[in-house]
Amino acid sequence: MSNELNWRAMSVYRDSRYEHLVSKFASSENGKKKIFSTNKDMMTFCALVGFEKELFQPIESSAKKISISLETYANTKDDAYIYLLALAKEPNLDVLKIENLNKAIKIFEGYCNAGLKILDGWNMKHAGDSEGFDLLFDESFEHLISVSELN
Repeated sequence: MSNELNWRAMSVYRDSRYEHLVSKFASSENGKKKIFSTNKDMMTFCALVGFEKELFQPIESSAKKISISLETYANTKDDAYIYLLALAKEPNLDVLKIENLNKAIKIFEGYCNAGLKILDGWNMKHAGDSEGFDLLFDESFEHLISVSELN
């Protein structure tokens, strides 16, 4: 019997209270094209938004969670974002060791959860945008303008 970690079966979670965002931006309905091809792509985007805004919010332990397997991220090499965000938050190579993989995933989840909260705020601000294209463009453009004004 091996004590080797089955990393493929590990889960990357999101809080189910944001499922309305997944439905709007990622889940396919009747073949209708959405902004993100997959839920995983949306989670990655949200994690990067959380990181960019320097907001980290772990999922509450009491929250109902929805998972995507780490293997799903690895199949498209998007697991690299999990490792990069973990390394950015914990600038020590130990966070990348296999025995610390759960910690790296928790870091990604915390940034993703914060990003989902931000996206939810954007969504409420742009309530009339049923598909979300203008919402993401406007918010991204606004962020780029504010960053360029700082430089």
